[in-house]
Amino acid sequence: MAQRTQKKSVRRIRPDPPPRATAPARRRSPLLASRRGRVPWWAIALVALGCVGTLYLVLTSGGGEASRPATEDEPAIGSETEGDVPAGIESSSSVASSFPRPATGARLELRVLSLGDDPNRCEAVSLRLGGEVRTAYHHDCAGRDAELAFFLVRLTGLAADPVTVDLTRFELVTKGGRRLTPLDLKDVTRRFPVEIALGPGVSRKGWVVFAVPGVPASLRYTDVDRVLVVRFPGTWL
Repeated sequence: MAQRTQKKSVRRIRPDPPPRATAPARRRSPLLASRRGRVPWWAIALVALGCVGTLYLVLTSGGGEASRPATEDEPAIGSETEGDVPAGIESSSSVASSFPRPATGARLELRVLSLGDDPNRCEAVSLRLGGEVRTAYHHDCAGRDAELAFFLVRLTGLAADPVTVDLTRFELVTKGGRRLTPLDLKDVTRRFPVEIALGPGVSRKGWVVFAVPGVPASLRYTDVDRVLVVRFPGTWL
């Protein structure tokens, strides 16, 4: 009798599936990077440029400019009201300076010249300005009324065309607010002329005389466009 042979079952092994290709990592945009805590370089550059521009505007604007003292030939601008005013008040239409510096406008320059002391003829009236003593005017001159004050004044033309100046446009303002007009004394040698035309760069100096001046606060010349003012600060001697 024939023996049956039992067939052995064959177990088939499936091969492993091939590995899947991994997708490349997505490139992060600078914006996404900044959202995750990293600030891009271009954002930092924009902020820096904005700060520099703001600082420039502040420094170049009028509000950020620091005041500084006037130089020898540089006038100071002030404000002035009409009528009798206290000393040292000027208007936006005035150009003011402190003796012995000149007051320089668009058409004319006004300077009150510092004088010497000649006791044989007149008595000098001086100011102490800081550590200096400057003679501002003469009075009590020989053969003259003691109350007459002689200021040596120089006007210089600055306009392209000749400028006509008039003695009556001078004015002396006292600390009490009085406004004095000059006297036309014919017998005063080297007196400032009643009327003269000054071309560009042409100067004329002469005596401008006032009666009973009191304590001078400023000497002024009224031009067509503005008032030139030379103040007298300091201590009178």
